[in-house]
Amino acid sequence: MCKNRDDAIKKGYYHCILGVLVTENEYGKLLHLKKDETENFLKSIAKKHKKRKCDNYSEADKTTNSEYAAKSNFVKDKIKKTKWKDREHITNLLVLEKYILDGCKITGMAHSYQITGLKGEYEKEYLSLLKELDPAEHKKYLKELKEEDGEHEKLSKELLEEDKRTRKAWLKAGGKP
Repeated sequence: MCKNRDDAIKKGYYHCILGVLVTENEYGKLLHLKKDETENFLKSIAKKHKKRKCDNYSEADKTTNSEYAAKSNFVKDKIKKTKWKDREHITNLLVLEKYILDGCKITGMAHSYQITGLKGEYEKEYLSLLKELDPAEHKKYLKELKEEDGEHEKLSKELLEEDKRTRKAWLKAGGKP
């Protein structure tokens, strides 16, 4: 039996869910199960591997090790309003929350794609998380958005002018309107 979170991680267990230590592989399977299937799956693991119970974990370890241990009040409130079948939304918000808490640092190309996609899909939620967790980064991000909007507007005007010039050339060459 693992005495603390570090001991569990050394032994290859990553999550304490409903009092059972699960590996990353088992955890991946859990994400795709329904609630009643999840409980049965965890019971079968606990039955097969009696040493994998995490009764000795402190409450802090259980919370830290839980997938749904939100740090922001924004996500905590969302969890309270979200049904189990809609948990993917919360999982995505937790990814954004972790990104913000890690200093908005990208760790690789896949992470960059993931964060860019989530920031676009959950733009309002991302801004709320930023405002709560990192107000300075929130101001910086809003400034960047404003600059991007200005650049898009300038580009749109340039494209419109180019289109007008091209149309004139088309008509001058005998093309039909």
